[in-house]
Amino acid sequence: MFSALYVFFTASTLLVLVSLLTQAELRRDERFFGSKLRAKLDDWFSTIYHIIVRRIRYVVRLTLQLSWYYSLHNTLRAILTLLVRIYDRLELSFLNNREKAKVLRLEKREIWKNNHLSEIEAHKVANALTPIQKKRLRAKKLAGE
Repeated sequence: MFSALYVFFTASTLLVLVSLLTQAELRRDERFFGSKLRAKLDDWFSTIYHIIVRRIRYVVRLTLQLSWYYSLHNTLRAILTLLVRIYDRLELSFLNNREKAKVLRLEKREIWKNNHLSEIEAHKVANALTPIQKKRLRAKKLAGE
């Protein structure tokens, strides 16, 4: 079995060698070996990289868009809740005013029933002359007294 230290040194050495090789190839502007295979691998890695970048951008864009929608939704929900509360208070106020208007109408009817004209009418009925008294009064007036 390989020890962890052995694997670490081997990987580090390979990384340094590959780095030196790629630096030399960049200076020379040409690859030393397997140029066709490495070009295909570069194209393949580039394609995969671009696919991953597009997907990450898509997910980030959708995440931002969804968070914007949720913010808008919460704002509209708060406005709707406020409108419902205002509507409930107004409805309660309207119902109270309707009850007060009913009471006032009943009081107005009572007042109109008991106004001075009804009192005059009641007084007239209470003090009305009997038919005999009416005849005497008429006879008096005709006699000229």
